[in-house]
Amino acid sequence: MAKAPITQGPGAIEQLTDWVLAQRTQDIPAAAINQAKVLLLDTIGCGYAAYEEEAAHAVLATLKDMGGTPQCTVIGSATRTNAPNAVLVNGSLIRILDLNDYVNTKSGQIGGHPSDNIPVALAAAELSGAAGRDMLAAVVIGYEIYGRLKELMDRNSDWDGVTVSGFVAPAMAGRLMGLTREQLAQAMALSGARAVTPAAVRQGDISAAKSVANALVAQNGMQATILARHGLTGPLDLFENQYGLKTVFPGINWIGPLTAPLTADSYIMSCHVKMYPCLATGQSIVAAGLALHAQINGDVDRLKHITVAIADTPSLQRQKDDPDRAEEIEAVVRGLA
Repeated sequence: MAKAPITQGPGAIEQLTDWVLAQRTQDIPAAAINQAKVLLLDTIGCGYAAYEEEAAHAVLATLKDMGGTPQCTVIGSATRTNAPNAVLVNGSLIRILDLNDYVNTKSGQIGGHPSDNIPVALAAAELSGAAGRDMLAAVVIGYEIYGRLKELMDRNSDWDGVTVSGFVAPAMAGRLMGLTREQLAQAMALSGARAVTPAAVRQGDISAAKSVANALVAQNGMQATILARHGLTGPLDLFENQYGLKTVFPGINWIGPLTAPLTADSYIMSCHVKMYPCLATGQSIVAAGLALHAQINGDVDRLKHITVAIADTPSLQRQKDDPDRAEEIEAVVRGLA
């Protein structure tokens, strides 16, 4: 006799969807909203600062080729384009200089750049006419999902952290654009299914892919949100399916960490604004170098040696052992000399 199918409850994507929609704007702590304002201004400033960079020129030239319905604003320009293209261009601009904020994990490690997804909130709010405070609430929620999913990834795996933005982007966009529960779940399924990014974008001879990796994932997230709003469906069992994301998020229990209450010490409160346009772990090194330069009055011949101490973490070990990174550092030092 054939066994009756086992009835299963909502999976991780559907439960995460419920969590996103359950967060009321008026319940978001005022401190988190204020932090979102600071990080929003910093992020937009990073976009302006990168405008004359070579990679920015390439992205803006690409926008001219793509065109797009004039729905959303491009940072630093009178140009308007459709929402997915605005996310791509703005997301690239704010990341090109490696100057946008970074978050610390609950264990104190560097956890990536959730502000990469602020262009999603800007585009979705502009497209839907959402109120400013609702847009800021979506930013807080996006930062939280980003941090929670990053904690579930193996930091020494073959997958890059921008993968998590495949869920952050549609969560922010879908909330602001008023998607139903079913539509938002499908948007996250569609987006997450295309978000997985190899760690190669951040290793070896660094290419411009590092600057646009999250922008491409976020653009797809915005596109998936629009597709889901019009009825397209995705694999809702993306976390549970044996052919899904089990190797990307190897943790056994996703549901608890993903759907825990939003607390006063949310991830956005663990974000830091950078002083210098370089990777987060290089901020103190640059500051020390500038102080040392002033101390020796630029006379590098007075230096016998320099010792740099860094945290013993998988990501930093990978950077230290990367010969291409070592060559980049030597070139910078020679340039300073």
